[in-house]
Amino acid sequence: MSKLLQSDLLASGSLCVAGCVAKSLKETCCAHKSAECPDGHGLAQPHQEGAATAKSDGGGLTFTLSAAGAAAWVLRYRSGGRPVELTLGRYPDITLALARRLASEKRVELQQGRDPALEKRKAKSREDWTVRKLVADYRLKKLGTLATSTQCSYGRNLKCVDASIGSMMVSEVSASDVVALIEKAKLGWVEANTLLIVLKEIFRLAAGVVAQINLKSSVP
Repeated sequence: MSKLLQSDLLASGSLCVAGCVAKSLKETCCAHKSAECPDGHGLAQPHQEGAATAKSDGGGLTFTLSAAGAAAWVLRYRSGGRPVELTLGRYPDITLALARRLASEKRVELQQGRDPALEKRKAKSREDWTVRKLVADYRLKKLGTLATSTQCSYGRNLKCVDASIGSMMVSEVSASDVVALIEKAKLGWVEANTLLIVLKEIFRLAAGVVAQINLKSSVP
């Protein structure tokens, strides 16, 4: 057994859960029954070569090992009456002690009425969108529905937005970034106002996109 695995086991005091990490280390280790594991007898069985394994540490925290040997910590719980799995991280990057602490924090969120898996999906949906992607989405979905003259003026300003802040993540854009963009453009009052309207329109679209993603994420 590797020194890394031995130290992790000794620090955590739970051999029965972490014992199945041996497969990912290409070893076979016999885990010992622990009072912390509700079904220690079953967990003490050696991992079968090529078979996926899941070992519970209690409270929903589960050590998973794929058939390919990828080891990870997962928190299992129920939300809205349906089962949910939240990946906390890969082993050995996330040790058993750290996995227990993370699981405890997520259980507190659940007690406060928040679904940590849903919050994670919401954050990812926001992170995935750049302003450039949002501008392209606006052109595809909205620009063609406007009057020809409006399409021309909005098109010019969309190019301005793309060139100035297109590489920024939507979630990172602040009011000061918008003000700086308008000031840098050095436009007349009418065109500057149009630029502001365009910015409002694309970020209104962004809010709608995120809402739709969140709605889809929450539907079983």
